[in-house]
Amino acid sequence: MKRLHRKLASIVLIMSIMISLLPALSASAATLEIKEIYTDTDNAGQSSAKPHDINAVTRITQLPFTLYVETTGVTDSQIPSIYFEVTNMNSGSVVTEKNNKAQIVNSNRVRFDNIQLTEGLNKIVVYLGDSNAIVSAPGWLYYAPTTNLSDISVNDAPLQDGKIYPIDRGPLKAGTTGIQIKTKAANASAVQATLTGDSLPKQGFKSNDGYFYFTGDDKNKSSSTCASITSFCLTPGDNIISFTASNDTNKYQAVKKLWYDNGQPFAFNGIISGVENGVTITKDLITIPTFQTDALTFTAGLKSDYTDSTGTSLRYRYVDVAVNDNLIGTIDLGGPDIPVAMPAASTTVSGATYAAVSSSTLSRASEYMVKNSTITIPSIPSYVANEQRLTFKYRDGANALVPVTTEYRFKFVNPNEPYIDHATLSNGGVENTLNLADTNSIGELPAAIHIYANQMTAAVKVNVDGTNFTVTGPVLDGSFNRFDLNLQGISDGNKNLNVELYKNAGDLLPFSTTTYKITISNAPYVIINNVSNSMSIKNISNLKCVANDGTTTDACISGRLVNFYKDPGATNKVEVYLNDAVEQLDSTTDPAVFDANNVFTLPLIKFSRPTPPATPTLAGVLREGKNTLRFKIYVNNVFITEQSYDIYLFSTDAPQFTAIKPIESGTSVGIQYTPGSTPDTYSTTQRTVSFSGKFSSLDAAGNAALIKALQLVVHTKDSKGDALVYQQTIIDNVVPVDKSINSENALASGTTFFSAINVAGDQSFTTNAFKLLDNSDVIFEFRITNNSGITATKSITISRQNVPYTVVQPMLIKNEKGQLQSNINSDFYNVIIEAENADSVLFGKDQATKRTVNSVDQYLYQVTNLKAGANEVKFTINRNGAKVNGSFILFNTNTNVQGAETLQLMNSKFKLFNNGLQLTFPRDTKLMRNVPDSNNNQYISTSRKILFGIADTDDGRVDKTLYPVANGYFKSKISVKVPEDTFHPASNLYYMDAGFIPAPNSTTTTADDLTKGLNGTGQDPYDSSVNGRAYFNRLNDEIVVPTQEGELTLQFDPAIRQDAGKYITVFFYDIYANYANTTDYGWKNLGGVVDTKNNTITVPFRKFGYYQVMYMDRSFDDMTGHSFARNELETLYSKGLMKAKTTFSFGPNDYITRGEFAQILVKIFKLPLNYAGNSTFSDVLKIDNAVGMLYDYKYIETAARAGIIRGQASNRFNPSGSITRQDAAVMIARAAEMKMSTDLAKSLTSLQKTFTDADNIESYSRPAVEAVVKAGLIEGIENTLVAGQKKATVRFDPTELMTRAQASIIGYRVMKQQKMVP
Repeated sequence: MKRLHRKLASIVLIMSIMISLLPALSASAATLEIKEIYTDTDNAGQSSAKPHDINAVTRITQLPFTLYVETTGVTDSQIPSIYFEVTNMNSGSVVTEKNNKAQIVNSNRVRFDNIQLTEGLNKIVVYLGDSNAIVSAPGWLYYAPTTNLSDISVNDAPLQDGKIYPIDRGPLKAGTTGIQIKTKAANASAVQATLTGDSLPKQGFKSNDGYFYFTGDDKNKSSSTCASITSFCLTPGDNIISFTASNDTNKYQAVKKLWYDNGQPFAFNGIISGVENGVTITKDLITIPTFQTDALTFTAGLKSDYTDSTGTSLRYRYVDVAVNDNLIGTIDLGGPDIPVAMPAASTTVSGATYAAVSSSTLSRASEYMVKNSTITIPSIPSYVANEQRLTFKYRDGANALVPVTTEYRFKFVNPNEPYIDHATLSNGGVENTLNLADTNSIGELPAAIHIYANQMTAAVKVNVDGTNFTVTGPVLDGSFNRFDLNLQGISDGNKNLNVELYKNAGDLLPFSTTTYKITISNAPYVIINNVSNSMSIKNISNLKCVANDGTTTDACISGRLVNFYKDPGATNKVEVYLNDAVEQLDSTTDPAVFDANNVFTLPLIKFSRPTPPATPTLAGVLREGKNTLRFKIYVNNVFITEQSYDIYLFSTDAPQFTAIKPIESGTSVGIQYTPGSTPDTYSTTQRTVSFSGKFSSLDAAGNAALIKALQLVVHTKDSKGDALVYQQTIIDNVVPVDKSINSENALASGTTFFSAINVAGDQSFTTNAFKLLDNSDVIFEFRITNNSGITATKSITISRQNVPYTVVQPMLIKNEKGQLQSNINSDFYNVIIEAENADSVLFGKDQATKRTVNSVDQYLYQVTNLKAGANEVKFTINRNGAKVNGSFILFNTNTNVQGAETLQLMNSKFKLFNNGLQLTFPRDTKLMRNVPDSNNNQYISTSRKILFGIADTDDGRVDKTLYPVANGYFKSKISVKVPEDTFHPASNLYYMDAGFIPAPNSTTTTADDLTKGLNGTGQDPYDSSVNGRAYFNRLNDEIVVPTQEGELTLQFDPAIRQDAGKYITVFFYDIYANYANTTDYGWKNLGGVVDTKNNTITVPFRKFGYYQVMYMDRSFDDMTGHSFARNELETLYSKGLMKAKTTFSFGPNDYITRGEFAQILVKIFKLPLNYAGNSTFSDVLKIDNAVGMLYDYKYIETAARAGIIRGQASNRFNPSGSITRQDAAVMIARAAEMKMSTDLAKSLTSLQKTFTDADNIESYSRPAVEAVVKAGLIEGIENTLVAGQKKATVRFDPTELMTRAQASIIGYRVMKQQKMVP
């Protein structure tokens, strides 16, 4: 096997050398090749192009998507001209995207981020240039927007089984019992969540960060908690929540248990079990389970808080356990554990037992204790018809505190007698179980109730507070008899739904009665089937009603009344107005109007108003043009609500605009464009306006017809105030068939007036954004012409009023004092103010920097040195000699959570984030460019500022307000630190940055170059405003680094105690130059010295970037099972001194190579790397990040130049060869600079006293072996005792090959001596 390995290594070496000798490829014509998705295409370059194998097409379910393109012969200056086109092969839609610019990955690869696709098969083609474009072969992607649920958390802590929430009890101790639950649901349009016991689901609120949010609070605190559509009423202890994520085509469900802590004592994880027909049945008590045996066992966790932080005294010490108010026994939570069931002191249930054992897993020192209890009863005391009650009542010894009770309910039934298993309320096709313990909300009438009883139940009667309802059934549904009823005609308020069970259908008295508490809360409304607002028709007969059998009726309106009861007294009614005529819907005036489900059909002839005795006709029922249909609903003769619809009748061929309005957008929807007193006029402060509109163009049959032209004429002015008129005309798509010269000048961006048009469907259109004039009017004249040549016109006038300024960033809201305020979590902020035509904007005496964005003047200013709390920011707008003052509050919350930031000048010592990060440098340390630029400038500076921040561990974002969406490429770089997935975070992810200094644009250094290089600042890692490069795209030469090595100390999770020094390490995301002298990126394990007393770890600091403390929480099977070196192997692996051979195994018993051993010594003795220039050895290749390579060129070259290793024949090192124990000793002695004897004879004599095989140690290695053994780094190997021998002896085995496990022991001993591990 060794020979085979050597042969393979030789083959790899030969191939590498041959490849290196090949001549470089010459430049050729530019090409583009899409990578990492399916590209095999039939009929490429033709309209009939299709994937060769549809089943092999790359499939994705998540957006956005990142596209990688390999380039050949493309220069850096051409890269901005690369763009892509996406064609959806299902719909035929084509999107050409030129604004999403290509990002450079390396010298021959670019990528496009944040690509959006539409559902189905998508074809992607990449282009270089517009004329004579270079075109790639197509890439194929199938996008299926499947949804799921992930990252479900409570107060940002992952929701996991077996934990009590909230994890962070700080807010709870301050009196805040509310919690926040959030979840990610990819591609979902909605997330619903139903709490067990609730009859109605809650709706998740979707935030800009992509999460769906719910809130919850203690159900005992306030009934208003349950009123919100997003809030849960939580039971202290057990809660089961069913989450459902959905979109138009997919649905995904997840069920989670939540043990909720309200700061009071409670029982949780309640379980009931019993034996039925020889089988043990176990169920959650929270589900109100049904059992057919009364010999039952209950288990539950019992949680009680300590009175103070000493953790010695419980506030509620005793728990009385009772069934149906019959005391079973009292559990003393402060007393000793009862591990074995003991008889309960119960006077009502003989034979009952209980046990209680402390839970070290769930208890929290100095906060609360948890004991797991077990209660067994042979029978149910004081049996009631149903439900049975199990209660845990907490009390103190003196009974001075108000008792706190947790109550569970369960059912015991005799299978030979009638009983209800469960009852449900139908809600949109979903059945929600009615809760016997709590009140059930019913928000719509009629409501369908289903009662599931056993088959011994022959009949069911139902009444609500004495009012009887008709019940149908039974229908056999599975193993149950199902009974159905519809509730309607019930007033709002709290009611009792009483369900009587009968063993025989003719029985006069019920066998049992079960009562459900219900709350009726409903408002009546109308659903109209055949009318929509602003619809247009050609003939009244176009309003058709369709019956269930498919037959149609002309000239009528159909719909359904929801939450409306047809009472015999006609006090509930609906008045239907059509223009000035009115008709009444009720059960007495026209009984044929309604059916049993409140569905109505209303013939429009009823609105005819003929002069008697003329016969009613449809003539005149609808007016030409606009008609208004209104529904006014009365309950008990009291007006409740009204709905109205506009219907446009155009009986001639003349087209009409039925609606045109400015489109509201942003955060001030509804107030951006204020209607004027004159119709079709609006005033605004916005700089642009776009429109949405509807039109009517019908054929003789009243159906939507194609148009001849849709034209928009814009009346505006030039800079001198002279009139300008621009127009564009379209037909059935947005491309103009006619337009005036320079018509695009009227637009804020783009070239076409219209952005969408639908001629055959709802006959609607939208426009792009148009520029508005300062303090002046712009008139928009819309014209539509049908195929008969008839034209209709509608004009909209927009008046813009200037405002002195607009604060673009930050987003401001009014505080309780009426001041504009923004809450931030940093001591600096980049303010952006729009101030059109301003001469300058001043912050104190400092002038803001001006830039122009979309033709709008913006002013940028960085506010620094913000103190914790409120900071007033004042500024002055200077315009034409006039001054306008403004101010707002920046409130620095100064909280050490993700998003916290601070900007600091270079210093010798930093203590930040509550000492979570400490950074020190030698005196007189400055900042500089990593490599001097082409003009030989290194920009050594003390004026640059360093940005420190706490980043998101998953995606690296610091400021989530400015960057609400994570970049998928950046996230992939941040989230994976090692391929083996053996570490988890033990601290915040810290980001430190002093910025970067790009290469100069010319051979001459300008004053601007010097100013930016010497006075720049660190940037947010997602900020790409400088040269289009975010942190992850920077180049090694240009990054800013300290002039001297510093020392970084980070705090780690204090909960990590056991062997922390061995398994705690620091990872650093490095930007570095590879052996090809191009920039590479990746995480590096720095190791570090751990202080277990202060929970800190210290590492050398050479570069800024991301740093995070990691804890090795997973090992390898061949490590954990190792007979003598597990501790040492895991330590050297966790500290980054040794690598795993594969992602699944470490290989401890494999022989260590010469190359790996040399690398370990360089790392462990902290030798400065020295590898630039020519190589010492011919067989040590410069290979970056080679898979399976356990050594790296730079460490071997450093070892050679430091004199630790020597070569073999032909200038070779043989890095993949094994190493003997005596050669290892030589390398160790050299690396440690040990004092070695020069007298070989004396060394031999000394070794002979220690080892039985000392004579076998080669003379060249004897002084080294002597020194290393004396230092305690290598020990001898014990010999087998021979007959009669009593004293053990040892040998050295100088020529024995060393294993990786043995090498780890040596390395660990060196680390102990150097105090690198505790």
